[in-house]
Amino acid sequence: MVRGAAIGFVVSMLLATIATWLMLTEAVHAQQAPRHAFSGYVSNFGQPLQDGFVRVTVGPGFGLQPPVQEVAYEAIRQGRYKIAVEDPTRGNYSGVMLKFSVIYQGREYERSRDVRWEPGKVTELNFDIEGWLWHGQPQRVGNQPQQGNQPQNDGGMNANQEARMEMERERMEMESERQREEDEERRQMERDRMERDQERQRDREDRDAEMRQDEQESRREMEEDMRREQMEMERERMEREDEMREKEGEERREMERDRMEREEEMREKEGEERMEMERERMDREEDMRREQMEMERQRMGSGQPGVQRVAGERPKSGPGRGLFSNSKAGEATAGIDNIMDPGMLTIIGIALTVLTTGMTLFKGD
Repeated sequence: MVRGAAIGFVVSMLLATIATWLMLTEAVHAQQAPRHAFSGYVSNFGQPLQDGFVRVTVGPGFGLQPPVQEVAYEAIRQGRYKIAVEDPTRGNYSGVMLKFSVIYQGREYERSRDVRWEPGKVTELNFDIEGWLWHGQPQRVGNQPQQGNQPQNDGGMNANQEARMEMERERMEMESERQREEDEERRQMERDRMERDQERQRDREDRDAEMRQDEQESRREMEEDMRREQMEMERERMEREDEMREKEGEERREMERDRMEREEEMREKEGEERMEMERERMDREEDMRREQMEMERQRMGSGQPGVQRVAGERPKSGPGRGLFSNSKAGEATAGIDNIMDPGMLTIIGIALTVLTTGMTLFKGD
C-alpha cells in the first residue's frame, strides 16, 4: 500500500513537472509569438452591424490539429472590430493564409478571399457581408469549459493520474506523428516551392525569349522602314535629277535654237549686205564699161588710130597691144580676147560671187 502510494506520488510529481514545463513553454511562446493585427468596419447592405462576432480560422495544409483551427474570435462593437492573430504554427511555416468569417444572427458568413498572415503588420480590413455565402453557426468546441466528474478519493485520483498519463502518452504520440507529418509536408512544400521556382524560371526565360524575338522583329521592321524610306528618297532624288536634266536639255535646246536663229539672221543679213555690195560693184563696173564702150565708139567714129584726147587725160599713141588682149593690125579678135572682154569678166565675177554665197549658206545650214 505504501509502495503504491509512493509510486503514485512519484508519477504525480513527474506529471506535475511535465505540465509545469509545458505551461512555461507555452507562456514563453505566448510572450514571444508575433502578431498580425486587423481592424475595420463590418456592415450589411451598407448598414453597420451592432452585434455579432469576427472569427479567424486557418485551413488545412499546415499540420494543425484539428485540420481547420480557430485562431481568433472577437466581438463586433458599434460596427467595428479589432482582432490580433498570433502565428498558429509557432514559426514552423511561412505564408499562412487566414480565413475571415462574420457570425451574425445565428449564421456564419464566410469571406471568399483569404489574407496572408504577416508578423508585426497592422491591416485595415472592412467587411460588407452582402452576397457572402453563409451556413449555420458552428459549435465552438474547445472554447467552452469542460465538464467532468471530480475525483472523490485516492483511488479516483490514481485512476485520474493514469488517465492523464495515458492521455499524455497519446498526446506525445500524436505530437510525434504530427511532427512527422509536418516534416513530410515541409518537404512537400519545399518540393512544390522548387517546382514553382523552376516554373517561374521557365516562364521568365520564355518571356525573355519572347521579348528578344519581339525586339528582333521590331528591329527588322524598323530597318525595313528605313530601307523603304531610303529607296523612296533615292527615287525622288532620281526623279528630281531627271526633271533637272530634262529642264536643262530643254533650256539647252532652246538656247541652241535661239543661237541658230541668230546665226541664220546674221547669215541672211551678211548675205543681203554682200549681195548689196556686189550689186553696187556690178553697177560701178557697168558704168565703167559703158564709159569705155562710149570712148571706143567715139574713137572708132573718128577713124584715126590711137586714142583720142580726153579732157584731163594724157594722149595715147594708139591702141595698146598686149600679150593676150591685143591682136595684130587687121586681125579679128577671138579666143582669149573674148574671155578678157570686160563684159565677160563682169559676168564671170557675178557667177563666182553667187557660187561663193551659196556655198557659205550651205555650210552654215
